[in-house]
Amino acid sequence: MSSNIVQTPPISPKSASTTITTPDKDEILENDIWDNSPSPTLRTTSSEIISDLPAIRRQHMTDGYREGLAIGKARVMQTGFDSGYPLGLSYALRIGKLLGVLEGVIGCKGVVEREMSEIQKMYKTAKQELSIARLLYGVTDEQVMNDGELKSSMETVVNKWEQVVFGKTEVG
Repeated sequence: MSSNIVQTPPISPKSASTTITTPDKDEILENDIWDNSPSPTLRTTSSEIISDLPAIRRQHMTDGYREGLAIGKARVMQTGFDSGYPLGLSYALRIGKLLGVLEGVIGCKGVVEREMSEIQKMYKTAKQELSIARLLYGVTDEQVMNDGELKSSMETVVNKWEQVVFGKTEVG
């Protein structure tokens, strides 16, 4: 049976040039060039300690508030997006179809020049009235929350242009 003896390497004596010395506290305070700046923890009396704890606590409170605010915004925005996306998509498709038909007519070669001028004016007017900025101009938060009001105001404009483009009525 072999013996498992672990041999430790011999410890070399420290040389005088690598010996670490620590100065006395009194000597540090007397020679301190930053003597008038407060240390992180300063004992003013035997029972009172001034520390960084209040600053650290404020920083954590601020960070927590910001994180909570970011999470809350993300949840609200996602909910709003989820409810508004189908409505926006349906109107975008209808408006795209209207503008596409007008663009197609403008691109036709067999249209009489006088009629082309009228169609171009109609297209320009439709593009302005059916823009998102114009459709949602003046919409309040209450109208957004009450989908019926928002839908009816947008529906009126889109229906008008569907009648103009597909129903052969005049722009009024």
